[in-house]
Amino acid sequence: SSIESLIASMPSTSHGNNVPYITATSRLYELRVAMGVIDVEQERVKAEALEARRVVIKAHRQQRRRRVQNERSHRLGETLTRLAPQIKDRVERPANNTNESTNESTTTRGFFEGLGTKEERAVLRSIDWGSVPPALTPDAVGGGGIRHNKGVRIRRKRMQLEALFVLLVDLIERHNLVTTATTTRSNSGCDGYLHIVDFGAGSGNSCLVFCWLLRDTCRFTLVDEKSQAVAIGKQRTREAGLDSTVSWMCGDVADFDAPFDIGLATHLCGGATDLAMANCLDQKAAFLVTPCCLGKLKYHVATKNNNSKGNSLQYPRSTWLQKHLTAEEYVDLSRFGDCSVAEDGVGGRMEEGENGNGMRLEGKMLLDADRLEVAREAGYETELGTLGSKSDCGPKSDVLCGMCRI
Repeated sequence: SSIESLIASMPSTSHGNNVPYITATSRLYELRVAMGVIDVEQERVKAEALEARRVVIKAHRQQRRRRVQNERSHRLGETLTRLAPQIKDRVERPANNTNESTNESTTTRGFFEGLGTKEERAVLRSIDWGSVPPALTPDAVGGGGIRHNKGVRIRRKRMQLEALFVLLVDLIERHNLVTTATTTRSNSGCDGYLHIVDFGAGSGNSCLVFCWLLRDTCRFTLVDEKSQAVAIGKQRTREAGLDSTVSWMCGDVADFDAPFDIGLATHLCGGATDLAMANCLDQKAAFLVTPCCLGKLKYHVATKNNNSKGNSLQYPRSTWLQKHLTAEEYVDLSRFGDCSVAEDGVGGRMEEGENGNGMRLEGKMLLDADRLEVAREAGYETELGTLGSKSDCGPKSDVLCGMCRI
């Protein structure tokens, strides 16, 4: 009776993790069993029946979840089939462009032609790593370098950077040709230097090498929201003597509003990639973007269940895809297309037994097409490509590239 009174006096809100309450109820149960008030065998039968019911409920929930997922996959599959020709048109660079003043059709070089074939990319060596200061390399030991699984990750990072450097140099050459032909000055305001911004730069592993190689012709701003990463990046910059070439900003991607000529964004998660691209479009700057995971887009898309406090952009991004998908369907597609497939040459759809990765890749391509289309609608030439084979450069090696025509 005293134990019952003690239990009754305890606040009900603290029962779950309240040690005195758990001890008291356990002791009360033992006393009731000893007094014969509780039939142990009857309690066991009740417990088994309750557990069996829980198993059935769990199985029904799993079955319902699978049914919903299958229905969702079927709907997305129909959408992908319907939009497949349009997706292809939007991820590939048109073979011919029409000069509006002369109405003549001219063939232009694709953004990724400089990388050559897959075989040529595997042996591509555009950077002399021996000439780069140790503080700026991906394997830097003083701070900022890759720490875990170093062998594979450093090799992949170097191959990624070598391919990106070829693409970046090509963008710079195209920019210089355009500005010379139109007699317009650089958008940067950096005393004649080309201004390049790296959004989500971390401590500089994806850009500081470029800063060193292009220090005579370009000025860089590296943006990251983590103060510790920025502090490490500044230290690496000082050690390499790049203080006059590189400036750092600690803040959100969306907060950067200075003029620039080329925007980089390597492996920015979810909506951060879209914010970086939106910054480039606002400034009519060229962009070289390597997207990361798509699943986190659900935190940025405004739907009935999400107010999207972290992103002011509209989804789907392009007017084209807004005609075909609702915001809710876009979120479903971002979850569905959030895949990192390490194999190469995956063409059509794989069957369900093969994890459906082929169809997932089509979903990812649709989201990339949406990102490129919003740039095309703003007057850009765009193209989707890859840094190299996924076994060499990692599964997240797709690249979105674009340059403003107007």
